[in-house]
Amino acid sequence: MFDSAGNSYIASRVTVGNKEKTSLLVNGIATEVTLDFVNLPTRGGVIQATQIAKADFRAYVYSEGKWGTGKLAKGEFRNREITK
Repeated sequence: MFDSAGNSYIASRVTVGNKEKTSLLVNGIATEVTLDFVNLPTRGGVIQATQIAKADFRAYVYSEGKWGTGKLAKGEFRNREITK
């Protein structure tokens, strides 16, 4: 993840829906993704960055019941607000 000041960070935890590591997603249904960071700089306990300028992600996409045959999907988020 790159913040609005150009600093780079790696998420300490990723949650998709209500699960970490793996999750069943259904085409066409929005699913919340949460990225947790423990190393964002703060001043007086307040996170200094206000926006994620860019966050890259990679995920393997499998058909139901066909583990081990997944294809790598890549994507990115841009210009998202940072919230607690």
